[in-house]
Amino acid sequence: MLTNLLFILLSFTLGALPLSVWVTELAGKDPRAVGDHNPGATNALKAGGKGLGLAALLLDVSKAAAPVGLAGMAVYLAFFRA
Repeated sequence: MLTNLLFILLSFTLGALPLSVWVTELAGKDPRAVGDHNPGATNALKAGGKGLGLAALLLDVSKAAAPVGLAGMAVYLAFFRA
């Protein structure tokens, strides 16, 4: 039960981080000022070029994949531990 709660909190926290905004702001750009004004990898690409767009995309994918991978490992360990 506690493990499930921790995974939910971790997933919510990682999903709430605006990593695309932070990456492009480090370069002095704002992804919300271009395109459809949403913070995301596409607008990071438009605002800062291929490097920033790729970094934003990889960070966005990683923040989704990390909790899923950790949960999968926990289920695997729980299954084979029993």
